[in-house]
Amino acid sequence: MNLPTKERGVVHTWHPAVTRMVIPLGNLFSFLRKTGCSRAWPVVRVWIAVGCAHLLTASAVWGLPHNGIGLYTGPVGHSFVQRLVGGGIREFDSAGWGVAGDAQFVWNDQWSINPTMMFSLEKITEGNIEGDLVAYASALQVRRWWEDTYLGVHFGIYKEVIRAPTRTFGTGDGGIGFATGWEGDGGLLLNFQYDWERVLTGERIQAIRLQIGYRWR
Repeated sequence: MNLPTKERGVVHTWHPAVTRMVIPLGNLFSFLRKTGCSRAWPVVRVWIAVGCAHLLTASAVWGLPHNGIGLYTGPVGHSFVQRLVGGGIREFDSAGWGVAGDAQFVWNDQWSINPTMMFSLEKITEGNIEGDLVAYASALQVRRWWEDTYLGVHFGIYKEVIRAPTRTFGTGDGGIGFATGWEGDGGLLLNFQYDWERVLTGERIQAIRLQIGYRWR
């Protein structure tokens, strides 16, 4: 699929590589808006500012990953499109605040293994049900490091409890996720994470986390 643009009556087609980048970005920002993460924009601005300050004040010798325990906190948003037994679809978005912790085991300067635990309390912001969401997750993440910057992929077990006005019910399954962030020499942590539960079923239970934290080494 190519994205057309118009200029003076002439239709131009974007290069397919550009289209492949633009469409996922559009989906991401749409997801952030739908889940209410845009309400956490002041926190996101602080997250971005701290990251920029870290990059600008970094010494000529960049830091390397270290073993240790990390704690994170920040805004969280979930988006659900789930098939129900007997037919029907449960669809809603939620937003709230979460905490997470991990133990980082450094293999070498380029690789680490990070067992991670996550928890969040969220309010359902729109959809065909009302109520609150409590989300738990445990994951095993592998990170590839470039000095103090990393990209990570993880496999996790996810559990969500939906507390509606008339009843409480839960859902959960395995899934995958991706993360990127920075870790400074002083222990400061910045992390952006995306999770996708029930990948193989065709359902869509997704989460986005923006986190700031600290690692004790």
